[in-house]
Amino acid sequence: MLVPDILYGDPAPADLNDPGFNFTEWQQRHTPEITDPIIDNAVKYIRKEMGITRVGAVGYCFGGKYAARVLAKGRGVDVAFVAHPSNMVEDEIKSITGPFTIAAAGMLFVTTLFSLLFQNSSFRSFLISAGCRKGQSLHIRAEGLYRGSSRS
Repeated sequence: MLVPDILYGDPAPADLNDPGFNFTEWQQRHTPEITDPIIDNAVKYIRKEMGITRVGAVGYCFGGKYAARVLAKGRGVDVAFVAHPSNMVEDEIKSITGPFTIAAAGMLFVTTLFSLLFQNSSFRSFLISAGCRKGQSLHIRAEGLYRGSSRS
């Protein structure tokens, strides 16, 4: 497993509402033009230096967008799983060429992008966690499942 630093040492704080954090400025430092080369170099390294012939990508939120982007033809990834991808656009969905699975919370993808997923022949499965917002999760305890707390 290789986990490239797609944020280039510049992570967002756990609390995006922190008064000292400017989300707009942070996003401008992490555009596809900046982030894609980091991922492309990691994929090239995995294939050429490590000799790996089948490559998968996994991404959550910000990383989910890029795990999907790297499934475009010629980008070098064979399959991807994403959870709660943020800020995906129509062309990214249409460009997916490998097997793709997505998990999303509640109404996150009930948009035009949702219908585009089902038109893409590479799309494999979709899991909707109904009744929760992005940032919530399920935790397993001895007595069963319970809904975790939300960060959003």
